[in-house]
Amino acid sequence: MAVSDNFVNSEASRAGLQAMNFAIGFYYPGEELKSAPETLLLTFWVLTRKPRFAAGHDMTVALADEMLVIGSGRYVSKPRDEIEYLNFEVSRENLMKIASQTETRFKLGDQDFTFTRSQMKLLADLLTITAAESTGN
Repeated sequence: MAVSDNFVNSEASRAGLQAMNFAIGFYYPGEELKSAPETLLLTFWVLTRKPRFAAGHDMTVALADEMLVIGSGRYVSKPRDEIEYLNFEVSRENLMKIASQTETRFKLGDQDFTFTRSQMKLLADLLTITAAESTGN
């Protein structure tokens, strides 16, 4: 699992959030990665005083030449902790498309965000270290 830095404060504030970041990872059997994962789990951690994504938690990503529809995520709210979780399964192919961009904007629910440079590097690095050729296969 890899955990990102927070999204920029101006975007979080505009969306009515205190902060937001994400984690991305995958499960595999055993103690050694035998092949590249086809699907990775992407979870946004949203710190907010009131739920912002309960009514809509779809994700779309705007690429230079296409719009990726990631779909509706599994949504969990923990109001007592002031946190929401949005969980998505994303194909390796779509993550490769996202990581190959110089700037990637996406829509989560009805809010717009931009992956930061460090977040884009995190995605690219995770894809590199989990590629089949780096796992010994």
